[in-house]
Amino acid sequence: MLYRILLVIALYWIAGGGVMKLHGQEVFSASEKRVRYLIDFSFQFGADAQVSRYKSELDSIQKVAKDERDERSLAYLDFLKLRLSEEIAPTKEEKNGYTKKLEKITQTTPYDDLKAYSFFWRGWVAFNKKDYTTGLPLLFKARKLLEETYFGKFPHSIYYYIGFFAIYYFFEDYKMAALHCQIALKEPPNAVFSPMGIYNNLGLCYLKMKQYEKAEKAFREGVVAAKVEKNSNYEVLIRGNLGNLLRMMGKYKEALPYLYEEAKVNEKAIPENAAISRLYIANALLMLDSVDKAKPYIAPAAVVMPYWTYPTYDLIRFETLALYHAKMKNFSLANTFKDSLLALKDTLKVKLDYKKVVVLESSLQAEKYINERRALQVEVTNERMLRNVIIFGLIVVFLGVVYWLNERQKQEKRLQTEKRQRAEEMLDHANRQLEQYLVNIKEKNELIETISTQLERNNQRPEMNFEVEKTLENLQQSVLLTEDDWQNFKALYEQVFPYFFLDLNKKYPDLTAAEVRLCALDKLNLTDKVKGTMLGISADSVKKTRYRLRKKYPSMMEEIA
Repeated sequence: MLYRILLVIALYWIAGGGVMKLHGQEVFSASEKRVRYLIDFSFQFGADAQVSRYKSELDSIQKVAKDERDERSLAYLDFLKLRLSEEIAPTKEEKNGYTKKLEKITQTTPYDDLKAYSFFWRGWVAFNKKDYTTGLPLLFKARKLLEETYFGKFPHSIYYYIGFFAIYYFFEDYKMAALHCQIALKEPPNAVFSPMGIYNNLGLCYLKMKQYEKAEKAFREGVVAAKVEKNSNYEVLIRGNLGNLLRMMGKYKEALPYLYEEAKVNEKAIPENAAISRLYIANALLMLDSVDKAKPYIAPAAVVMPYWTYPTYDLIRFETLALYHAKMKNFSLANTFKDSLLALKDTLKVKLDYKKVVVLESSLQAEKYINERRALQVEVTNERMLRNVIIFGLIVVFLGVVYWLNERQKQEKRLQTEKRQRAEEMLDHANRQLEQYLVNIKEKNELIETISTQLERNNQRPEMNFEVEKTLENLQQSVLLTEDDWQNFKALYEQVFPYFFLDLNKKYPDLTAAEVRLCALDKLNLTDKVKGTMLGISADSVKKTRYRLRKKYPSMMEEIA
C-alpha cells in the first residue's frame, strides 16, 4: 500500500507553480505562471506521440516568452526540450550527447531554481532506476542549493518537500520524512498534492515510529480532508491505514470495520491491497480468539503480489500464519513461520544498514560538491586526492559494516536458537512437574476413598477406627491446598499456562480467590470430587459454584476450557 503511494508521488513530485506574496495575498506573475506550467508539464511525456502532440504548445509558449523577454521561462524551455529529446533518443550515444548538454545548462544557468530543478529531476530519475550512487548525490546537491536559496520562498517548494519525504521514507528515516510532511502541510494545497495525501503520509511516518496517538490524529485528519475533497477512494485507503494502526494498538474490534471496508472496496480496484488487508483482518480475529472466522482470510492471495508490496505482505503473512497455527496447537508449523519472520527481519536489517552506507556516501559526495562551489581555487590534484581518500575510507567503512552485520546476524541467530531451546526445556519440565503433582493428588484421593470405605465397614470395631481416622485426616490435609501450597502450585501452573491468572483477572476482576482457584482446577479436567478435596469443600459445592459462575458469566467456562 505504501509503496503504491510512493509510486504515485514519483509521477508528480515536481509538478509545481510560482507565486508571489503581496500584502498577504498570493498573486501569480505571468513568468511564474509559465514556469509553473512547464514544471507541471515536464512529467507528462514518455512516448513519441505525446512529444509531437505538445510540440506546437511548447512553441507557442516560447514565442510569447520571447516577445516578453522572459529569459527564465526560455531557460526552462531549453532544458525541457533537451530532456524530451534525451528521453526519445534511439541510441545510447545520442542519449549521452543530450545528457552532456543538460549538464552544461546546469553548470551555466544563472537561475538557481532551474539548477536545483535539474539536480532534483536527474537525481530522481536515477533514484527510481535504483542507481543510488548516481541519484542520491544529485538529490543532496538539489537540497543544499534549495536550502541556500529558495526553500521557503521558492514558489513550488511543496513539490520538493514531498519528493524528499519519499526519499527519507524509503531510507527509513521516518523522523525526517514526517518533518517534510509537516512543512508541506503549511504550504498552499494544489491539484497534485492535497492535504489528504500529506496527512496519510504523515500518519504512516508516525506509525513506523510507533507514535500511535500522533498517527491516529494524522489519519483521522486525512479522512476529513478526503471527505472535503469528496475523494471516496482515497478516504477508503486512509481508513484502511487507520484500521491497521488500531490493530497494532491492540484495538482489534475497532480496527475490523475499517479493514473489512478496505478489503471489500479494493477486491477489484487494488487486489494487492485487498490481500494485505485480509491478512490484517485474520490477525485481528486471531487476537480476539475468533479462529474459525479468521480461517477464510488466511487463504493465499488470488493475485501475484507485485514488488511494491514487499516486505509488507510477507511480514504480516508470516506473523499471522504463526499465530494461527499456534492457536490450532500445531506448534511445529507455528515455529517454522516464526523462524521465517525472524529471517525476513534480519534480511531487512541488513538492507537498511546497506542503505545507510549508501546515504552516507552520497551525503559526502554532495558535501564535496558544495565545498567545491565555495572553494573554486582548490587545485585539481588536491581534489582528486580528497576524493580518493573519501572513496577509500567509504570502502573500508562499508566492508567493516558488512562484516559486523554478518557477525551480528550469526550471533543473534545463535542466541535466538538457544533462547528457544531453553524456553522449550523449561516448558517440558514444568509440564512434567504439574502432571506428577496431579497424579499424586489423584492417588491420594483414591486412597482417601478406600480408607473412608474401610471406616464404614469398621463401625463394628471401634478400637481400629482411631488409627484409620488419623491416617485419613493426614491424607486429607496433604491434598488440601493451603495458602503456601497454593502459591507453589500457582507458580508451577503459570509456567504451563502463561498469563492465565492475569487474563482471568483482566476479564473478570470481581472473582473471589476461591472462584479463581476453582477456574484454575477446572482447566486441568479433574473430577469434582478431586477439586472439592483440594479446595476443602464437597463435590456438590463445586457444582454449585460452577453453576453460579456459568449463570453470571455464560462464556467464561468455555473460554477456560
